[in-house]
Amino acid sequence: THLDGARQLYSELKNTYSVAHADETRARTFLAAGRLTDAERIIRSAVRVLERGDEKAALAEALTTFGTVKARLGKFVRARQLLDRAIEISETCGDLEGAGRAKLSVIEELTAQTSPLELADTYETATELLKKSQDPTTTSRLNRAGMIVIGVLRGNDQEPPAPAESWDNFSLKREVRAFEKSLI
Repeated sequence: THLDGARQLYSELKNTYSVAHADETRARTFLAAGRLTDAERIIRSAVRVLERGDEKAALAEALTTFGTVKARLGKFVRARQLLDRAIEISETCGDLEGAGRAKLSVIEELTAQTSPLELADTYETATELLKKSQDPTTTSRLNRAGMIVIGVLRGNDQEPPAPAESWDNFSLKREVRAFEKSLI
């Protein structure tokens, strides 16, 4: 609701780039909620607007979101193209942390479509790019990506369980079943 209000305000002010920023945030919200088709529709228009502007870091962030959406929709080739472009643009404009986050998205979303050696290289460069990051979410993603890469290199087909970030939607019964399943 707040993002819709912000978008409306920017739209009334005819500030298309701020509308695109609001749309990129709305798309990430829809992505988190699992509403992939809504996220895809919104991020596509945001990318189109940001491509016409000078804010390359914002474009790279939007491309990372777009790539993540495409990967979750099963469109892996297009997802890889978008994420690679996000990495290239981030590095070119000097946003090393943005490039590192895009590389983490490659590891998180395209594990099965990427060779183990390439995953290891991607993780190594992401670590280098993110070494000065002070964002705890990025650090957590980097740790999780490392566990994914280690699992792939060891030959495990399963991803490590997602760390519990909060108690929202926690189910003891579901966790016990997951634990029993892993034991079996």
